[in-house]
Amino acid sequence: MIKAQNLFYSYSKTNQYQVNDVSFEVKDGEIFGFLGPNGAGKSTIVKMLTGQLKPKQGSASVLGLDVARKPKQVQAQVGIALRSPTCTRTSARPPT
Repeated sequence: MIKAQNLFYSYSKTNQYQVNDVSFEVKDGEIFGFLGPNGAGKSTIVKMLTGQLKPKQGSASVLGLDVARKPKQVQAQVGIALRSPTCTRTSARPPT
């Protein structure tokens, strides 16, 4: 189970948030994905859920573990695959 409650995050010291009051719950057995344009905060939310970033406000738990308090335990239990430009390019050439 994943729970996110009122997550906020900003990369700057201004009040302009990349993640602004995001809340959701994913129950056991559900398949869930983030869709949105570049810069919408999808990767930032995933980084908060995996303990790589600490939310400025709000809370999150994964598998019943508080992400802010036990990031190492969360990271030991989950795996993520973020899209990377290197994943979509190939240097292989067809045989001549």
